[in-house]
Amino acid sequence: MCCGCGGWLRVDAKKLGVPWEFNAAFGVVHFLSIEHGFVQQTETSGNPYAQKRKDGNLDNIPRGPYVIKQSFEILILTMSKNKQTTKERLLKAACGIFAAKGFREATVAEICKSAGANIAAVNYYFGDKEKLYDEVWHCAFSLATDAYPLDGGLPENPGVEDHLHAFASAILHRIFSENESGLFANLLYREMASPTLTLKSIAKDYLFPQSHYMASVIKDMPGSGFDENTLSLCIHSIIGQCAFYNFSRPLREHMIGRKTMSEEEIDRIARHIARFSLGGLKEIQP
Repeated sequence: MCCGCGGWLRVDAKKLGVPWEFNAAFGVVHFLSIEHGFVQQTETSGNPYAQKRKDGNLDNIPRGPYVIKQSFEILILTMSKNKQTTKERLLKAACGIFAAKGFREATVAEICKSAGANIAAVNYYFGDKEKLYDEVWHCAFSLATDAYPLDGGLPENPGVEDHLHAFASAILHRIFSENESGLFANLLYREMASPTLTLKSIAKDYLFPQSHYMASVIKDMPGSGFDENTLSLCIHSIIGQCAFYNFSRPLREHMIGRKTMSEEEIDRIARHIARFSLGGLKEIQP
């Protein structure tokens, strides 16, 4: 009768054995399919087969009795399409709301409302609020690193100062970004103000790798020779200069009168951090 999922599906009208009295139902099925954008009305010339493509389109639908069973497949396609879209909408809404309010102040109800989804949708697609929060972090980190990688814009044969500048520039751009690439910094700001049980995995998955990257930069410095304790202090000092602009948001915005900075201002700060940090490294180098 049908041959599995994916690829082409051919349905033989003669083999379904549906009485012709059900022909009147075709109008309803036709309406549902057109309404959800899956098929277009086509004239047929006695073709006993329906063909369904991967994208959900149905071509050459015979005006035959089997369309009642075909309608079930159309509805499944509709739900499948909406399922993916709803999940994406929920994730997008959750990213914005968690970043603006933090985990505790954000509610499942407002996330679902913003996404135009049923109140039970979060549990259905993600399991619970905590798992949705985990997914938001993963999404936000990917957006930030794709837009501003830590080694972005390095020249050929970069030196330590070039690496320090690229690192600081990437972190600052993530902090001052007013689009989706800034979600991670906003989430981190909210999380540090009111930590959750997720903080441990956030540190392990997203923050420690940045520290390890900076450690590799410092170790590559000619004549480095720092012991582990000193190396750790150096890493914290460099990252701390960048993090200041994230965690001092209310004060910073009050002092400069705006939430973001221009490219020139960001580059000037990044270059200062790089030069200041390199000078400090050289000063305490064994």
